[in-house]
Amino acid sequence: MFKYFLVMCFLIAGGSSCLSSDVQELAKSLDSSYEKYRQDVSFYATFKLTEGFVEVCPELLDDIAIDDIEQVFSGRLIRRLGVFRISFDAISLGVSRSEIQENVSRAAEVNGVRVTSINPEDLVVSDDKSLVYRKSSGDVVDHAVFFLRSDKPDEQLKSGGCSGLEMHLNTLNPIPGCNFRPFSGHSVLAGAIPEFELLKTSEERLTIRINSKAVISGNSYQQEQLVEWDLTATPPVIVSVDRRFLLSDGKLSLRSRSKQFDFVECLGGSVARRVIHVVEQPRKPPRVNVWTSEDLGNREPVDEDFVITVPASTLVSGLGESYTTEEMTRLDLLSLNDNEIKRADPAKRKQLLLENTRARSGTFVRLILANVALILCLLFGYLYWKRA
Repeated sequence: MFKYFLVMCFLIAGGSSCLSSDVQELAKSLDSSYEKYRQDVSFYATFKLTEGFVEVCPELLDDIAIDDIEQVFSGRLIRRLGVFRISFDAISLGVSRSEIQENVSRAAEVNGVRVTSINPEDLVVSDDKSLVYRKSSGDVVDHAVFFLRSDKPDEQLKSGGCSGLEMHLNTLNPIPGCNFRPFSGHSVLAGAIPEFELLKTSEERLTIRINSKAVISGNSYQQEQLVEWDLTATPPVIVSVDRRFLLSDGKLSLRSRSKQFDFVECLGGSVARRVIHVVEQPRKPPRVNVWTSEDLGNREPVDEDFVITVPASTLVSGLGESYTTEEMTRLDLLSLNDNEIKRADPAKRKQLLLENTRARSGTFVRLILANVALILCLLFGYLYWKRA
């Protein structure tokens, strides 16, 4: 269908016959195809996500190297027919931003470099059901929560209906944010009617350019977006996205670019093993995110990949009454029906969390006192032995 449309447009007047309304219909078809692809594709991947800055950003993103690494995340991304899991274990290099520092568990100097360990987080989603596990630090207990996304719990989902983990850059989210779709954001397909233009880049590639008005945080911008597609893949996949936001005077306010590399065939479509995203703003160093996976596509996911195993003393909520695990426990979201997930009474959950925190704190204090007593005994024993 896509190639037939291109042939008709480019054989007649080299593409000038493609009306904006025709290209808009093509964009809608590609947008729907991409969303279905995101739901249908299946793969297992461990990944590394590197964030930092560069002094100068090249026009081509193929060989970009980060000059100042700020953070390096590691984790897993697993998808299978609409079910997905994202897990993060993070290591931050350099100075963490405030939102990261809130979750810092410990810090140390390694070879002169500040290394900060961030509390791990794990998320499994199946249709409307979700399970999130957050490993805490210090006196705060670990917490696992089952919830229905349709309930829109403020403590779990951010604006747009996504959790924080879903908003990071990854191979199916080439522009960081909530539920990326190439043509649906910032009134591109709704509201003010944008201008669509079809650009031919090669025999097997096409780029759709869209000019539209965007309103972000109450400010109006002129947005230009170019999305390049590879039509040799089935279904077509996004190769690059280039967004420019212009002020009313025509000056560039922000440019966001993404490019995908090293596609491998998976069940349901081709998936990139490497994604680069760059944000450029006037008078600021370009910010770069690089997502890479060496094993994506090596095997298919299995049911056990979507089970989260939590340690003893983990507070579990969302299955009616909250409870605390007494041993290592498997939490299997896929085995539950929607009606089995029930929001716990917030007051009771808070009280149980407080009780568990106090219990852990008391255990920690008793452990410290025991260690102090042991040290004092050893010290007095040594002094007694020395005097004798």
